[in-house]
Parts: sequence; C-alpha cells; structure tokens
Amino acid sequence: MKIITRIRNKFLPACRYIQHLATDDYVDNILSIADFSRISSESASKIENVIFVTPFMTLHSGGLTSTLRIAKRLSDAGVNVEMTCPTSVDCETMMRNAKANLESYDAKYIIWNEVMQHQYDFVIAVEDIMIYYARKLKGHLIYFVQDYEPYFHPVGDRYFLSKKAYELGEDIISLGNWNIEEIKKNCKNNANLGRMYSVEFPFESREYPYRKRNFDEYKNKKEINIAVYIKREPKRLPGIVMSMITHASKEFEKRGKHLNIYYFGLHKVEKPALGTNLGRISKKEIQELYTKCDFGMVASMTNISLVPYEMIGSGLPVIEFKDGSYTSFLGEDTAVLLDTFDFEELVNKIEFYTNNPLQLMEITNRARQKVSNLSWDDTGNQFYRILETIVKKEIKS
Repeated sequence: MKIITRIRNKFLPACRYIQHLATDDYVDNILSIADFSRISSESASKIENVIFVTPFMTLHSGGLTSTLRIAKRLSDAGVNVEMTCPTSVDCETMMRNAKANLESYDAKYIIWNEVMQHQYDFVIAVEDIMIYYARKLKGHLIYFVQDYEPYFHPVGDRYFLSKKAYELGEDIISLGNWNIEEIKKNCKNNANLGRMYSVEFPFESREYPYRKRNFDEYKNKKEINIAVYIKREPKRLPGIVMSMITHASKEFEKRGKHLNIYYFGLHKVEKPALGTNLGRISKKEIQELYTKCDFGMVASMTNISLVPYEMIGSGLPVIEFKDGSYTSFLGEDTAVLLDTFDFEELVNKIEFYTNNPLQLMEITNRARQKVSNLSWDDTGNQFYRILETIVKKEIKS
C-alpha cells in the first residue's frame, strides 16, 4: 500500500494535468460550434427521413444499442433512417460495431459533411454533446434522453454543458419518466424547456430467456454465485461495489460459505482484489452467466440500467441500492434492496433470502410480472406515435 501511495503521489499531478488538458480540448471543440440561443426548430410535416446523431458507435454500449433498437422499429415502420457521427468519418467501423450490438439491424452511417447537405424530417440527438452538433442539421430537433447526463460529471465545465443541452428548447423523448423528473428538478428556467415525452423503459425478453430456479436449494448452498455488473463509470459505483463484494466474500468465508464473484462490464485488463473479471462479454455469454448464478448485483444510481431488467427476465434475483433509481421503475418489493453501503448488510440480506426461499421466490416473481409485458416493439411504437403527435401539432400550429 505504501508503494502504491508513493507512486500515486508522484504521478497523480501529471495525470491530472493531462486530464485537465483533455477536458479543455473537449470543451473548446464544443464551444467552437455551440449555439446557446433557444432553438427555433423547423416544422415537421411528415415522418419519412430521420437522422440519428450519435457519438462513435462502440461495442457493448447499452445506450447506443437502445438507439439501434428504436432506429430498427422506425425502419420497420417504413421510415428511411440514417445515422451520423460528427466526430468520426469511420463509418465502416461504426456500422460493423452496430451490427455486433444488434445483429437484426443494418445501421446506415453517413459522414457528417454529407449529412449537412441534406434535409430531414427529424434530427434525433442521442447524447448531450451531440445536441450542439445536431443543431447544425436541417430538420425538427429531438433529444432522445436515456439518462440524466449531467450526473456523469463533477460540477464543472462538462457538467454545465451537459445540463445546458436540455435548456435549448428542443423536444425531448425520454426513456422512462425518471429523466424528465430530474430535468424539471435541476433546470432553473423550465420555460426554456421544450415539449417532453416519455416511452417505456423495456428490455428484449427474447435475448434473455427465463429459467425457473428451485429456491429451496439455496438453503443448503455452501457456494453462492453472484454476477456483478460493473463499469468504470461513477454512476455504477465501481469502488463501492467492488469494496463491498470483497469484504462480503471474506465475511462469508468466516461463516463457512464461499462467494464466487463474476464481474462483467469492466475492461478485461482489470484485476479485482477477489473474483473473476469476465470483461465485456457477449449476449450469449451473459445468458450463460445468469444461468449459473444465484444472484445478480447492479448499481443503477442514475436512470436504471437495462441489466436488472435482463436479470429479472432470466429469473435471476437482483440486488440493487435504494439510493438509485431502481425503485422508481420497479418498486421496493421486487429486489434485494440495500439501504447502505455496508458489506455486512449485503451479507446479512443474502443470508436472509437464502434461508427464506419463499420470500426470495415472491420478490423474484413480482419482478418478473413487472417486466413481463415490456418489449422494444411496444416502446418503438410509442416513439413513432410521439413523432406523429409532433407532426400533428406542427400542422395545427
């Protein structure tokens, strides 16, 4: 530990300086193109041509995969859907990554300079910073909000640029109502907000088939398998979760049990203190992980993650935090909810539910009932109907 401290003290100032330079460069790039005047969005008279403005399409991105799912449903409805990234011309790689993220859809990426010459019915930005670029395009501007993104940053340059992106007057379509509540709560001048709509937060049940578990067997388990979704993002509480799990594992050993920890979502190079880091794994590998595990743990501290939905759909009991957004979506009686960040609470609650299989079955069944009628088909249809509503309002006005 002393060696780590010395290394940190020696290199931390340099690392922070590099980080500050990167932030300065990032902010300067945005301010060089940003327009902060309230949007006077072009009227939409039809839904024939739609462009999604995205960051670089990376592999295993939940938010970008959700965008692809919406784009697919619009395409299925007969809409011509294109995609663009204003910060990259590598359309080939982005289309290849999009195919890996959603095999059933062939995304069409167009380079930014070409897109600038076209007219669209709707321009849909899918990230806070993309709003500033999307304003440059011709078409009715929509911000597809999948999280309250200012929370991703400490209060500072990027926080306020992110927050300001909601306050420019564009129409907002939110994945669930939680984002809208946060926007209204945190934006000082609600008069600057555009019209706000929401679609249901769904998951793709066909990709995560249900497996019935015999919870009576949990009573006699000397080894407990837990799937822990973690990413190096503050909203996933990586330090807290890994510390809790590590200490919980040691406490279980004292009680004569062994906790098999399977992390997924981290970069493969990471070496947790205890447990196995599976890295960023495929949907098939995630299915197999859920099948062999007894519990799944997620920290949905901002807008809820798709992961607890997928765990629930697979029949896996979920461990979540009350301080996050989970209860806003799925209530307080559908998961093993933690009140604190105390590892002993985690150990005690796992022990309680393994010793009370009927109660564990009841919360798992309630969770499954909550998500049983959700689907991306329905959410995609809701998204399309909102675009129809906007067109009708524009025609009337």
